[in-house]
Amino acid sequence: PSGVIGADAGRVLSTWPQIADRFHTDRESHLELTLSQNPLLHIDLRIAPLRKGFHVTAGFLIVVRDITQRYLAAISLQDANERLQAQVREIERLRDELHEQATHDALTGLFNRWHLDDMLPRILDRARMDGTSVAVTMFDIDHFKQVNDLHGHSAGDALLARLGQLFTERTRPEDIACRCGGEEFILVLPQTVGRVAAQRAEELRQAFRNLDVPELNGDRPPTLSAGIAEFPQHGDSQDALIHAADKALYLAKESGRDAVRRAVGGSK
Repeated sequence: PSGVIGADAGRVLSTWPQIADRFHTDRESHLELTLSQNPLLHIDLRIAPLRKGFHVTAGFLIVVRDITQRYLAAISLQDANERLQAQVREIERLRDELHEQATHDALTGLFNRWHLDDMLPRILDRARMDGTSVAVTMFDIDHFKQVNDLHGHSAGDALLARLGQLFTERTRPEDIACRCGGEEFILVLPQTVGRVAAQRAEELRQAFRNLDVPELNGDRPPTLSAGIAEFPQHGDSQDALIHAADKALYLAKESGRDAVRRAVGGSK
């Protein structure tokens, strides 16, 4: 503008204190700033002192470049990057959600049979290399059908959910508690011998008897039976161990239910 050309630089630049503060007699200065919003004007400013002598500054060299388009492009790129990051976070959230749905039982929050089939062979391979034991315990709710018949399926679901909570509260991080369908549950205990697994199964059996389930309308919950097999004594594969635990569970049912039985013999 005509009012600026030939005017004193200090007076003109005093309109922008952030520029005036950048005049240093001992060093160069550089900054980017927005001078106006409508229309947008974003500039690159470089200020260098002009020396008349070793300690004397005769003036300043001021270089101003209009970088509005570059500034707008940078903002657009940043917005696109932020949207991309948001999309990545959403994809990761959905991936975690899908993995949770694929590996967990929705009602109890425990792992499902798919996860058991994926993890148990790995646990057995590790135990085989380390020479350690693995206990597999199969649980079943006694007379579960009567709960649904007397109190409805919502009461049955509430009972299953409370049992799932019980497993969650009374298992170690390395244990794998699974609902394998209906009222059948499997608990895998790495580095655990059958005797210890039987003690833990007894604790779970007794705790289940003392559950407070309001949906049962004051009735006591049904009982819990369990069968235990130990690697490698009762089998060296997933199928063999689960079969042995199932046979032990059958013995518990045959002996009157509300009991824990360990597998006998061995089948490698």
